[in-house]
Amino acid sequence: MPSLEIIRIDPVFEQRDVMSLSRLAETTARVALREMLHPTDAAEADREIETVPGYLPPEFIKEREAYWETYEGPLWVGCGDDRAPTVQSALWLADGYSDVLRANEVYASVFGAAAGIAKNVLIAYTAQHGREAGRQLIEQAGGFDGMLTEIVSRMGADRDRRAVKPILHSAANNEHPYGAFNVHGHDSMGCAYCGGVGATSALLLDTDSTLISSIAKTDQVAIFGNDRYTNELFEAHSIFLELATEGHGGGFAVNRQDYVNQIKRGMPVMILAGSHAAARDTGLIHNFDTETVGSASKAAADGKAFYRQDITRVTEAILRNFPELDLDPEVLMRAFLLDSTPVRAVLASHDNDPTINGKLDPRNLAIGIRGNVRAAIERLRLAA
Repeated sequence: MPSLEIIRIDPVFEQRDVMSLSRLAETTARVALREMLHPTDAAEADREIETVPGYLPPEFIKEREAYWETYEGPLWVGCGDDRAPTVQSALWLADGYSDVLRANEVYASVFGAAAGIAKNVLIAYTAQHGREAGRQLIEQAGGFDGMLTEIVSRMGADRDRRAVKPILHSAANNEHPYGAFNVHGHDSMGCAYCGGVGATSALLLDTDSTLISSIAKTDQVAIFGNDRYTNELFEAHSIFLELATEGHGGGFAVNRQDYVNQIKRGMPVMILAGSHAAARDTGLIHNFDTETVGSASKAAADGKAFYRQDITRVTEAILRNFPELDLDPEVLMRAFLLDSTPVRAVLASHDNDPTINGKLDPRNLAIGIRGNVRAAIERLRLAA
């Protein structure tokens, strides 16, 4: 993974920017209410949202509606990457796992796939149940590595009709020339999230440059309507770095040997093709719809690649497979959203774009949502 050196933001600029972002929640809530009560004002609402930095214009989301499809499962749950699986990788997955829908059709996504699920289960549990309970779970699970193994094992064996099976991914340029994962390779993994499992938490907690944490907090209010659990989630990231990373803290990563360990337990690896789209040309859509998941292959084929997180579908599967954790779906959904903020900053910072110039600013990879957030939470609570 490229260096995560932090570009410091001028304090005056940062304060002005954060003050601007603080109005986002009010704007978003007002627009949502107006669309519900007065649908004819939707065009005006769209124009108002477009003025908010770091948030996708409605046209971007509408143009990508064709790439969400309704499938029950079983499905893979891969990374929220904008790249699609290689043809060869999709074929290998289909040949080896005929019961799972082909990856070049659709698959569910969250950043980091299996790694992101393992991390955010620990984060959400700690935020909901408190430091001591979180410490006990981390100890019982065997830290992040133990939880990753448990995620892959339980969710991989899920036989529910709506199962999603976690995998990890790399990039074609990091693996064998003929397209297979190189179990004996020495290159870094082609997954920015896995290379920065600890680093992204450290960025959220950085007290020298608070832009990322400020935007993360604003996103919570904008998307969920309030800042409930936000402080607890930040504290949980601190506990995660302290207790779940084998002492590596912000330097903790999922490396090639970790991949090999999970492969030996039956988890496949998806290989992605090509390069990331420029941040200014794409965005991240958080999908809260309960029935649909996205198709990276179809979007890429049409030149409409985008990042996505199928938060509701993945949360549903976690709750079904880990009932003993008594997780509130809202806390888990918020954890996925919060964790994605520094990931956006890192992904955009590596663009060869002079307007970004390596700065770690999440707004450079804008976000949007689809689906009804509150309805998704209530549906999952009723199903629990």
